[in-house]
Amino acid sequence: MSKQHEEYLLIIEQHYDKNQLNKLRIPQLKRAIKHMTSYADTCTDCREQLVATEEHLHTLVKEIDQTEKQDLKVHVAFVNHIVKHLEKEHKLVTEGYYMSIFMSIGMSIGLVLGLTLLDNIALGLPIGMSIGLAVGIGLDADAAKKGKQI
Repeated sequence: MSKQHEEYLLIIEQHYDKNQLNKLRIPQLKRAIKHMTSYADTCTDCREQLVATEEHLHTLVKEIDQTEKQDLKVHVAFVNHIVKHLEKEHKLVTEGYYMSIFMSIGMSIGLVLGLTLLDNIALGLPIGMSIGLAVGIGLDADAAKKGKQI
């Protein structure tokens, strides 16, 4: 992360409270900037996005006291665009990605098992959900350990 990115993010963090920072997806933007910096040598899109991010943060800091809902929507869309690039081109995943996928898979398997084997939907659903959550959380932890998480 460049010194300029850090300065802009520090100003933004000082101006907003923790809830607003999460709505603006600043923690995710920080992680995305770190990943883009590591891929900047090989990926021209990441280099261009880093420059665009610096300009975007500069604009956001310059108008920090006059931000409107439309500006915040533009910012969130900007962050989403960066995240989508990292997901597609560099095979990174967002936080909680596997957990949400495997929880729903586990619930559907638990529903089927609850209906067929246990003759009780109310018992099969939480069993499947908990197994899916355990698998998903494990895969999320593995992705974070390997540095593949935004």
